[in-house]
Amino acid sequence: MKKKSKTSRKRMLSVLLALAMVLSALPLTALSALAATSGDFKYAVLSETDKTCEITDYTCSTTELTIPSELNGYTVTKIGEDAFGYCRALKSVTIPNSVTSIGEYAFRYCTSLTRITIPDSVTSIEDFAFAGCTSLTSVTIPDGVTVISNGIFGGCSSLASIVIPDGVTAIEGSTYGGAFSDCTSLTSITIPNSVTSIGENAFGYCTSLTSIVLPNSVTKIGDYAFSGCTSLTSIEVASDNPKYASENGVLFNKEKTVLMIYPAAKPETSYAIPSSVESISDSAFANCTSLTSITIPNSVVEIGMGSFRNCVSFTNITIPDSVTSICNNTFEGCSSLTSVTLPISVTSIGKKAFYDCSSLTSISIPDGVTSIGGYAFWSCDSLASITLPDSVTSIGASAFGYTAYYNNENNWENDVLYIGNHLIKAKTTISGEYIVKAGTKTITSDAFYGCSSLTDITLPNSVTIISEGAFYGCTSLISITIPDSVTSIGGSAFYSCTALTSVIIPDSVTSIGSCTFENCTSLAYVVLGNGMTSIAGSLFYNCNALKNVTIPDSVTSIGIQAFYDCTSLTSITLPDSVTSIGNYAFRDSGLTTIYGYAGSYAETYAGENGYTFIALDLVKNDETDVSVVFPSENLPAENTVLNVEKLSAEENAITYDITLTVNGEVTQPASAVTVKIPVPEAMDGAQCKVYRQETNGTYTDMQATYQNGYMVFTTDHFSIYVLTAGELEIPTYTLGDVNGDEKVNAVDARWVLQASSGARTFDATQTAAADVNGDGKINAVDARWILQAASGARVL
Repeated sequence: MKKKSKTSRKRMLSVLLALAMVLSALPLTALSALAATSGDFKYAVLSETDKTCEITDYTCSTTELTIPSELNGYTVTKIGEDAFGYCRALKSVTIPNSVTSIGEYAFRYCTSLTRITIPDSVTSIEDFAFAGCTSLTSVTIPDGVTVISNGIFGGCSSLASIVIPDGVTAIEGSTYGGAFSDCTSLTSITIPNSVTSIGENAFGYCTSLTSIVLPNSVTKIGDYAFSGCTSLTSIEVASDNPKYASENGVLFNKEKTVLMIYPAAKPETSYAIPSSVESISDSAFANCTSLTSITIPNSVVEIGMGSFRNCVSFTNITIPDSVTSICNNTFEGCSSLTSVTLPISVTSIGKKAFYDCSSLTSISIPDGVTSIGGYAFWSCDSLASITLPDSVTSIGASAFGYTAYYNNENNWENDVLYIGNHLIKAKTTISGEYIVKAGTKTITSDAFYGCSSLTDITLPNSVTIISEGAFYGCTSLISITIPDSVTSIGGSAFYSCTALTSVIIPDSVTSIGSCTFENCTSLAYVVLGNGMTSIAGSLFYNCNALKNVTIPDSVTSIGIQAFYDCTSLTSITLPDSVTSIGNYAFRDSGLTTIYGYAGSYAETYAGENGYTFIALDLVKNDETDVSVVFPSENLPAENTVLNVEKLSAEENAITYDITLTVNGEVTQPASAVTVKIPVPEAMDGAQCKVYRQETNGTYTDMQATYQNGYMVFTTDHFSIYVLTAGELEIPTYTLGDVNGDEKVNAVDARWVLQASSGARTFDATQTAAADVNGDGKINAVDARWILQAASGARVL
């Protein structure tokens, strides 16, 4: 054996001394916790003063256990969190009188535990304490316990009966599990008069429970409190209960305007809902397998989610005109349902509304319905006839998947399924270029999902909606032109379209969902339209080729992770309209520089996040409020002045002469700049237009858009611009005929000289007629040319 060197021994001694110093610095309770072991138990000291502790772990070394009341001189007052969890061999447990509380998950999944003795000293049993104890047949809850916590006996499938003490005020529950959820052997339970609330899912899927009696003290019942209780025949309520009432075993609110629960095992085959009812609660009739028909009165305006789910004997149903929506899962699994009458009042059909209604043969969606949720008619394998109105603008993923209509190859056109004006689905085998049929309004959710050989798509001008996931995973899609008719693009619509290189979003688009272009790894160039007000979260996540994106002035917010991992994006221009940027918006991107306006949120954001900020130059004419914004790659020279002269101002048109000067010399911008012209209150900005008067007398529509009180357009040339309240009435004139008398003579030349000296002012038409040499100036040269034309020496 080798001897340790002196250096090694010194190093070990140093480590031991350091450890000793750390231990000496710890409080006594912490030291106790580090060394808290007694036989098969681990424990933590709760109080040195009172000498109390909690058991934190057990070796699971026996099947019959009496927990000691003391460990190493410390009184056991608590069974800690998960202390006996998963002790699967443990059959019997006796808890000592010293214990006052049992922690979360304390005995969870002790699957062999058949008996547990809880002393009267216990006043608190926390969430899921006995969850999954599948062999536990009975439990006596001490009188001191006032709350039956979430999931405390969840999944105790052998628990046949239980007595709730009179002091209990709440039987809790949550989305994750109620106090007695999935206690499938529980046949009866007595709720004492002290209980005021029964929580969500409290008795969910207690499939052997046959009846419930609610005392007058119960004033709150959570959602799905008795959901899945398939043996329940009646719910009775004390007559003096202030919140609830029952009639023939059916649970209502006190006024009987809300039908809350129709017990699933009631033997009747038909039921007429009382005319006082205005609302049917979620899952109210779920799993009522004996019901073959139901009458819904016109008083009902709301039918909740899953209300008639798995009513497998239903054959037909008529929804009254008072109802406006069919919620999620409403008729899911109604396998005998052959016909449904939907009123014209209905505007939406929720997700899985008729999922797996395998006997339904036809459906006519009424005019007025605008949305149909995902999987709404999925697996209705007898559904051969479907009528969709033009009013529908949104159809969720697989809404009509695996219906008889879907499965009929004769309904597919070149591997694409249409229903009415809606493109429902394309087969993944589709390849190359595809032209969507004229008149199509909606590209539905997941329509081209996984069409990895699709390279090009042409959308007609009729398309208004590109739905969620429409082109998800079209990895060969190189290009798409989004027409001006489109108003909405759903989330993940182009997710992982890895060949897509550029996208231009038209101004008509007002919303784009989150993750729409996520993982479009070849996307390098994006222009966002002026209709957008926000950039959704993760919109360009992992678009690592993105170098250039244009954000319009209409955008006010950029969502969380919007440009996350855009490694090629080194700079971005943020308009002063942006006032909010979400967390990690540019995380792991290549962004180093933000361009924006001085004093804007962009400058603040750049400073707070370590980006270089470069102020954009905005040159403004204060007298007219006309301004010009120069791009970062073409900043103006020093001493640049924006000259704006209002040549005329009429009710429906204002004419401006706009020029740029540098050190007094007229110049033109080196590249396109953005111009903003204010819109007077008397004009409707949405109807306004801006025209540029050309030197030849024609007018060019600048395609300006209305933004926050201004008409905004781009130009690389300044001259005379006309702001109009609508279409421009094009003035007519003859070159050289400045005074409009239909003659070109010395009078016109004199007017030109007067204008050049400032003695006369021209309107737009006169200016165009006077600038005969087309140099953008009115001076003696123009006067000389006019005189030459008058004498016949020059042709204008």
